Amino acid sequence: RKIFPEEVMEHHEEMWIGYLNTNNRPIGFMQLSKGNTNSTVVGVKALVQGAVMCNSSAVIMMHNHPSGNSTPSEADISLTRRVRQGLELFDIKLVDHIVLTMDSYTSMAEEGLM
Repeated sequence: RKIFPEEVMEHHEEMWIGYLNTNNRPIGFMQLSKGNTNSTVVGVKALVQGAVMCNSSAVIMMHNHPSGNSTPSEADISLTRRVRQGLELFDIKLVDHIVLTMDSYTSMAEEGLM
């Protein structure tokens, strides 16, 4: 199954987490939340707990914007910073938070928003 199939991308938001090893290779993926057309609730505690339980060294966050606008919202930026701080307590690096649409994406790391 694709992480974000077409029927999801434009209908509701989902947050997925990629857990990475020390070489930034994937060791697992988890759907953290599924929301409505313009938001999804993400628990920082559950995200960090999953990373610790997977013994991951790094994490990538990914979520979609059904609106078609890949620009991160203020809520996205705030969440990313809270997650980064929580992961740092366990020496786990937040590599990126990627916002996806059907036609584009925004890497918050590349945009300096982390």
